Amino acid sequence: MIVFTLIAAIIPVLLVGSYAYGQAKTSIADEIQVNLEEQVQIERNYVDSTLVFAQDKVNSDLNVARTLFYSKGTPGITDGEMVLNEDYVVNNNFEIVDEIKNMLGRTATVFQVQNGEAVRISTNVIKDDGDRAVGTTVSQTVYGAVVTQGETYYGRAWVVNAWYLTAYEPIKDSSGKTIGILYAGTLEDPFIEQMKEQMSAITVGKTGYIYIMDTEGNLIMHPENEGESLYEYEFAREMIQNKEGYIDYEWKGREKVMAYTYYGPRGWIIAPGSYLDEFTEGIQSIRNTILAVILVLIIAGSLTAWKFSKSITEPLDKMMDAAGRIAEGDLTVSIQSDSGDEIGRLSTAIDRMANGLRNLVEEIDQSMNKVTDNSGRMLSSSVEMKSVVNQISSTISEIANGAQNQSTRTDETSHAMTDMTYNVQEIASNAQVAADTATSTSELIQELVIRKIQQGTEEAVISVEKDTDSIAAGAESLHTTVEAVKQIVESGVRIAGMAQNIASSAEEQSAPIEDISSISESSAAGTQEVSATV
Repeated sequence: MIVFTLIAAIIPVLLVGSYAYGQAKTSIADEIQVNLEEQVQIERNYVDSTLVFAQDKVNSDLNVARTLFYSKGTPGITDGEMVLNEDYVVNNNFEIVDEIKNMLGRTATVFQVQNGEAVRISTNVIKDDGDRAVGTTVSQTVYGAVVTQGETYYGRAWVVNAWYLTAYEPIKDSSGKTIGILYAGTLEDPFIEQMKEQMSAITVGKTGYIYIMDTEGNLIMHPENEGESLYEYEFAREMIQNKEGYIDYEWKGREKVMAYTYYGPRGWIIAPGSYLDEFTEGIQSIRNTILAVILVLIIAGSLTAWKFSKSITEPLDKMMDAAGRIAEGDLTVSIQSDSGDEIGRLSTAIDRMANGLRNLVEEIDQSMNKVTDNSGRMLSSSVEMKSVVNQISSTISEIANGAQNQSTRTDETSHAMTDMTYNVQEIASNAQVAADTATSTSELIQELVIRKIQQGTEEAVISVEKDTDSIAAGAESLHTTVEAVKQIVESGVRIAGMAQNIASSAEEQSAPIEDISSISESSAAGTQEVSATV
């Protein structure tokens, strides 16, 4: 719980701080890139403006040199020498070029085309030995542009022993043939030094700087390693390939960031930059502040947690000790707590548990004593129960034997009942036949009586006719006969009724006998089950 509380307090600060740190880092990184890209454009514009201004000045100087040159006359070639108005020889005549230098502070040269080359015939350019560079030739690049193509050449050129910002134009005779070159120029170094001075005055970050590298990796301008090559490094090759962009790389064990752009007229890559940590000091300050806050929270939280845990652990230790004593059988434990919080309630509960266990043990002791007394009485009762069980066992054996005998007698009764049922049914059948026979006999007797009466009547009539004296005897005889017949008929009717009653009684007796037979069979089966169970 304490650890969770500390974590719950620290995590929000950490999350907020991390978010703020990340946002600040991203914002500063974006700002660094924007600032460096703005800086590199500023430097490119400065370089361009410096060199363009110098070149424009040279171009202007060429206009002045042209004016002075053509003020002496129309150029031509006489006896292998360049002349102006046929009487002003230019070869080894330094009047014009020196006047240009005095006026403008620039170098000037007049070239004469000879045998496919342009040779200096008048110049104020000085060689390394201090002499004028008369007799030296112009570069083939310039010769091709000016003499061969007839164009004016503006730009950087190697002049005798140094790089110059130059302007060359063709000198043509009256026929329009290019017979020479008029040059005006100035050393490049002063402008390079001017750019170096300006760039070296700029500090990017705390120790960062601006340097210029050509497309071969050679450092044109650098505060420490000018003239050396960076082409062996991957970041330099990437800059040369891309020519413009933003890059970060490791340099001397530190991360460095740099924006770079390409200056086409010179083939230069201009790159301002510095170490990343010099731009992120504010971020580092935020990070350190976050860490400090977290550290303070941890210390304060730890102290608070220690005090809080102590207020919990001390009562818990007492309760653990009490619980251990209770587990060892000491039920005299008593815990007193005046606290009303959860710990206090838990202490009270443990104390009540100890009292409850103590009362329970006392009740168990009393119950055990009662159980001991009851066990003695149960022991004596068990002896008596044993004899009773033996008697019950003997009785059960007798019951089993009786049940077996009863089963046998029940089987015999069942068979006798079955035979009786069959005989009663046969008697009923015979009684029915007797009834039917009696009925038929009665009907036959009645028919015979009627016939007899008819015969007796006929005989009586005859007798009347024969002998009146015999009428009384015939009538008496007829009366006797009729009475006899009546008795016979009544007897037949009674016999038929008796036979009918016998048949009905036989049928009524048949069902109870069948029930008795079923009961006998069930009794026999039950007796057998009892016998088996016993």
